[in-house]
Amino acid sequence: MQFLLILLFIISCNSQKILNVGQKSETINVELTNIYENDKNYIFLTKKNDIIESSKLGTYNLKCNKIIIGQKYKFEVIPISGMIQGNNHFDRSYDVNDTLRLNYREYYFTRTIKKYCYKK
Repeated sequence: MQFLLILLFIISCNSQKILNVGQKSETINVELTNIYENDKNYIFLTKKNDIIESSKLGTYNLKCNKIIIGQKYKFEVIPISGMIQGNNHFDRSYDVNDTLRLNYREYYFTRTIKKYCYKK
């Protein structure tokens, strides 16, 4: 799943770092309860137990956006869990790395790719 999103990002990302996959995006306001990251992605966990994933690919030359756990933020997202619910055995869990797996309610991917900074 993550590989598919990364591939779509590489193919369809324009110079403004906006993901365009033909899927309708929506804007959500969420309170962040935790932030995780791995080599390729930022993973934001919301108060409603949703996951918002944002790619790190191509962000090395972007200005850092400060983000604080416990604050509310607005994200333009592409709802991913709605794209793959045709499978009746859909497991709502996200592998952050080899040792951490998160269960979630809804899964989104940010449409605008940004570089994030936060206190670890």
